[in-house]
Amino acid sequence: MNNTTAEFGIWWNGTDIVYLHRLREPHKFEEIPDIPRKGETLEDVGTWNKEDLKPATELIKIFDMIHNHIYANEFTQRESFQRDAEIHFHEND
Repeated sequence: MNNTTAEFGIWWNGTDIVYLHRLREPHKFEEIPDIPRKGETLEDVGTWNKEDLKPATELIKIFDMIHNHIYANEFTQRESFQRDAEIHFHEND
């Protein structure tokens, strides 16, 4: 990130994600909770007020969608696992 003019960066290893803010000193970074959105300052990131929160709606619908997705894909994954786990024996002639 030092070779660019980017002020913010993201480090990701496939599992974990870290958001970084480049400091003025070379090779110095600080970890931040998220990248600021347009119009936000660095101080605004990660701060939530209770009045900013919105109540959750239609949770039953969301849970039903999740359940159906898991149920539909379980058979496919199990079938794939069983097919990969089969061992074939052949006689040498």
